[in-house]
Amino acid sequence: GRPLRRMDASRGRPVGGSQWLLGDVRTAHLEADRLRRTSRATWLVDVGGTREGEGDASELTLYALRAAIRELDRNGESSIAQRVHLARRLAAPFACLVLPLIFLLVGADGAGFTRPAPALLVSLAIAGGYTLVSSVADSLGRQGAFAPGLAGWLPLGLALGFLAARLVWLRRIGGR
Repeated sequence: GRPLRRMDASRGRPVGGSQWLLGDVRTAHLEADRLRRTSRATWLVDVGGTREGEGDASELTLYALRAAIRELDRNGESSIAQRVHLARRLAAPFACLVLPLIFLLVGADGAGFTRPAPALLVSLAIAGGYTLVSSVADSLGRQGAFAPGLAGWLPLGLALGFLAARLVWLRRIGGR
């Protein structure tokens, strides 16, 4: 029944969910009747019961996510999942601009179709394809098959490639 570990910090701030970024941390850990003391400048902890550095990165601000990545790297733990998430979060605002532009271009000229329904279906297929590529790239990035930056930015890169091809196609059609 006695406590085996104690952690004291001079400051702390919540960074999302049940995660806190602590500063000037001192720990005491009892192992085999020997007291081991450590200190760190910062430490990311989850007061909800999961291991330090784990948790849902979507609740973290970009600053807190970068701090969590630095903390995991400093502790020698893998930060690949957090790095992939950071890359996806940085790419998301650009995707919010590029995807509607693609849908607008597909809908404006009917994608070569005479009725609006096929153009809508093409737009839905593009949205579904983007979601699928995004999920697969995220999974491969978290497994280490892709670099975290590639996993986060690949779906947007493919969308930009589609947009460029679409613009070239429209220019060729319009130039006739």
